[in-house]
Amino acid sequence: MESDRCRRTPRELIPGLAKSILETIPGEGSGISGMREMLAGYEVLDTHRDEPYALLACALALQAVSEGNAGIGCVIADAEGASVAYGHNRVFHPRFRSDLHGEMDTMNAFEDGGEEIPPRDLTLYSSLEPCPMCMVRLVTAGMGRVLYMARDEQWGMTEGRDRLPPVWQDLAAGTVFGRLECSPGLMDASIRIFNSNIDELYEILKNR
Repeated sequence: MESDRCRRTPRELIPGLAKSILETIPGEGSGISGMREMLAGYEVLDTHRDEPYALLACALALQAVSEGNAGIGCVIADAEGASVAYGHNRVFHPRFRSDLHGEMDTMNAFEDGGEEIPPRDLTLYSSLEPCPMCMVRLVTAGMGRVLYMARDEQWGMTEGRDRLPPVWQDLAAGTVFGRLECSPGLMDASIRIFNSNIDELYEILKNR
């Protein structure tokens, strides 16, 4: 599965990709089994534009939690709507890497994959609003759109980008930021997955 993170997956096959990832997640762990079963049985709704990406982002976020990382998953899609890279938070496991937030891991997969796609034609979908570090990476890369599921009231930056230094504000003007369109059920799942272990992980950060 790791080697497939940069493989092009057409939009209509993305729900299947999400469910194949869910099959790799062990059932042990508080709340993981029930959430995995809910997502595995979820039927994508045509009435919500971004449902396939939201489902995949949630599956990746749950995979991150099952590995002991923060529950954030991300997908990059091209202009035709195909997934071209995906990833999740890997800060804490298998070893501590302070740079491997979900967006950073996904951008690494895309940029290491060698795809020659103009960044303005790409959309990054995230299960959570990007933090300042990730936002700066995305605007530096020239990402066309960044759409996220849940607001991050503590660490999110996209709605506070007017507080960035002028050079980053200028770069950010070329990127469209906003909330992705998905069902309330998936939106609730993204929040629950992120909240499932974030307090515990934050304590680890404070005590390093």
